[in-house]
Amino acid sequence: MHQNQKLVEERIRRVLDQRITAAVYSARVPVTLRAWQVPDEPVPPAEGLAGDYRDFAVGEPWGRAWSTWWFELTGRVPDEWAG
Repeated sequence: MHQNQKLVEERIRRVLDQRITAAVYSARVPVTLRAWQVPDEPVPPAEGLAGDYRDFAVGEPWGRAWSTWWFELTGRVPDEWAG
């Protein structure tokens, strides 16, 4: 355990402010989300990419513990985001 909690918290706050927050993009674009619940065990990539995907909403519950899902996210990155 650290002896100086205030110092540790200040360091964490500084890293968040200088490195993490500065790297977060606030601009957003719409995307389409689809998902496929694998009926049994995990599958190889070729089978996963060919799965029977269905529309899926952000926030929708998905799967029991240890179940396998594949997600497909489709969108367009704006030209002004280049670089």
